[in-house]
Amino acid sequence: MTPGHTYKYSIFVIAILALSLSALSAMSQKKSKVEIIHTDDLIYDDEIDIDLRRLIGNVELKHDSAYMYCDSAYLYRNDNRFVAYGNVLLAQGDTLFLYGDSLKYYGNSSEGRIFSRVKLMDKSMTLTTNHLYFNLDNNISRYYNGGKIVDSLNVLTSNVGVYLSNNHEFTFSENVVLDNVNYDIYSDTLKYNTEKEMSFFYGPTEIVGDSFYIYCENGWYDTFSDISQYGKNTIIKSKENILYTDSLHYDRNTSIGLAYNNITMHDTLQKIILKGNYAFFNQNEDYSQITDSAQFIQYDNVDTLYLHADTLENMNDSTGKYKVIKAWYHVKFYSFDMQGKCDSLVYSTNDSITRLFSEPVLWNNSSQLSAVFIQIHSKNNNADKIEMQHKAFIITEEDSSKFNQISGKKMTGFIKNNELYRINVDGNAQSIYFPKDGDEIIGANKSESSNMIIYFSDGKASRINLINSPKGVMKPIKQTSDKELKLNNFLWLDNLRPKNKLDIFTW
Repeated sequence: MTPGHTYKYSIFVIAILALSLSALSAMSQKKSKVEIIHTDDLIYDDEIDIDLRRLIGNVELKHDSAYMYCDSAYLYRNDNRFVAYGNVLLAQGDTLFLYGDSLKYYGNSSEGRIFSRVKLMDKSMTLTTNHLYFNLDNNISRYYNGGKIVDSLNVLTSNVGVYLSNNHEFTFSENVVLDNVNYDIYSDTLKYNTEKEMSFFYGPTEIVGDSFYIYCENGWYDTFSDISQYGKNTIIKSKENILYTDSLHYDRNTSIGLAYNNITMHDTLQKIILKGNYAFFNQNEDYSQITDSAQFIQYDNVDTLYLHADTLENMNDSTGKYKVIKAWYHVKFYSFDMQGKCDSLVYSTNDSITRLFSEPVLWNNSSQLSAVFIQIHSKNNNADKIEMQHKAFIITEEDSSKFNQISGKKMTGFIKNNELYRINVDGNAQSIYFPKDGDEIIGANKSESSNMIIYFSDGKASRINLINSPKGVMKPIKQTSDKELKLNNFLWLDNLRPKNKLDIFTW
């Protein structure tokens, strides 16, 4: 054969050449050589390039465990590399298939670049892009100019992607979008395991569904089981509710979640906010329980109520139309016009009644109200009426040693413009008050009757009506002992009164 001429070899000669090249490679190179398994035509011209071989028609090449197919190829023997054109397919075992229009492959490093209409397929997903870098030694593929991945549940797109096929794991960055039947995910950086169907978020991430919105800055989502974990600046919105927290574990199948640290649950319809550091909630039942610095806040355009308890519950009543708030152990609350404490409390939006249990005490302006059981009736989020049952007692401080007092079996207090203006006392009504001449106290007036009506002005009793069997006596202050200045069960608790919204945490 004379150099400088073009020759076409038969398939038999090509096979012998391939075996020879393979044997040489095994003896002289640490890296295996690219093998020619088949081609319709093999063309070369040593005068142009002694290293170059051109393969045309049904080309099949092999390198280690990978097989490459194409319409034509240029094989550079010394460099152990080739360039393939037309209907390119790279197959590795029966699990990984790579398609494209052209391919550059470097056998010494097992690295390649495939261009135009690129498609990478394994058992669980398909990746499409226009330009893909890959390495067959470590089975890592990369794209930098946009790609799309489709599996049984999701469609994912991003500008940049890295695929570790051994681990079935992608890392995506820049404009990441995951489209699921039930939601969409938008993320700065996302890792996705195609085998486990799990997503891991890094950086600002949004999850948007038909009836919910989630934001977080790290976390994971098991798309197969619909269980997720969100961390750092987590926000969840659904219907009229918004949840803020540092960390959240959520099962979408049961709609049950656990939140941890810096929790705020906001019901925008009822204008209610729950805060704490641990929360359990069930969205299907619209139920939540919050503990650890738990706080209930109700607001309107006039005033805001701040309440603290060891545990808070927020739920629907039996009709499902109205909210019920329960608070228990070490309950304390503060608003500008009213403060209070008790051991447990229940509030319902159905009747707008707050029920206080176990040694409840209320403070309204200069008055202290206590009883075994207290109910506060509200209108437009403001107290309208107070019912006190069993050992009802009202105290108003006159000075540091003298207190106006009213006691009875049951009392009903009426409030206007956030001030107590009248009290009806039913059963064993008793009172002590200190009439004045100008600013000077002129005596102590002690009264008893079956029932009593007291009218208030500027937070103090201005008139008392005794009803049924009235008795009354007034003594000069100097002729009245300290014991006579106090009714039975007198207890001044101003030291327990919250003076601001932070005092609700001090017991």
